[in-house]
Amino acid sequence: MNARHPAAPAVIDTTKLLDDISAHWDREIVPELVEYVKLPAKSPSFDKDWAKHGYLDAAVAQAKRWGGGAGHRRPDP
Repeated sequence: MNARHPAAPAVIDTTKLLDDISAHWDREIVPELVEYVKLPAKSPSFDKDWAKHGYLDAAVAQAKRWGGGAGHRRPDP
């Protein structure tokens, strides 16, 4: 079906779209990336006590929190 939803604008305001995407990037994505790169969790090869230090677990937990909290869920098959 290619019918347009009646409430959808006939023309996309690309300036507003870019502003909205840029604001979301700055507000939601950049701060998470900043926190992520602070974690010294490059690989278990860099830290023989990686499991004890928990950096890789912290990186995974951060990704889960952000991904789950941002509403980015894969649809059920």
